[in-house]
Amino acid sequence: EPLKYFEALPDNPLQLIRPDPAHHRKLEIVARNVKHLHYIDTAVAVVAVVGKFHSGKSFLLNQMMGKSEGFGIGPSVRPQTMGIWMWGKPMKMELPSGQPLSIVFLDTEGFAANNISETYDAKIFSVATLLSSYLIYNSVKIIDQGDIDYLELLARRTQLFALRSQITKSRWFDEFNHDLLKFPPLVWVSVYRRPPLFKTSGNKDTH
Repeated sequence: EPLKYFEALPDNPLQLIRPDPAHHRKLEIVARNVKHLHYIDTAVAVVAVVGKFHSGKSFLLNQMMGKSEGFGIGPSVRPQTMGIWMWGKPMKMELPSGQPLSIVFLDTEGFAANNISETYDAKIFSVATLLSSYLIYNSVKIIDQGDIDYLELLARRTQLFALRSQITKSRWFDEFNHDLLKFPPLVWVSVYRRPPLFKTSGNKDTH
């Protein structure tokens, strides 16, 4: 009974991707949480928010979901929650055509944190981009040249990762998926001030 399983999905954040605990360089899939996606029986749209460390990504997602207590936000000077998290229960809506749609929201580890390499940031950006139907880049106050340059760097590395993956796959399966080389629509959101830094009952700080 798909509806029964859907209603039983947890209404809280779940970690989908985590960094390897030893070196914080590679990404690992959290299989026990990915399995929840199999219970969604409608079309799916994925909305991911990316951006620099402490730019207000979790706060923005909570506003989009209409939740006062959702993805956690906190006062830490360094990221506490790592990798990529999703909200366990998708938001249901209906398209103008009448087709039901489930929206999955993804929160990501912030870029440019201390002791984290650009290569690691690029991996987080790549996975979020490849999973997303819509990608939101969140920043604080003005959009400066440094933000634009860093986003361009991450985008180029994402294309290289996708291209390398497809070339390797085509050697074995004689197929090439050009769609993986395309980017989803990007929306850049610049907030005038940082959100208040307080704890909520969701996951730990991802900014």
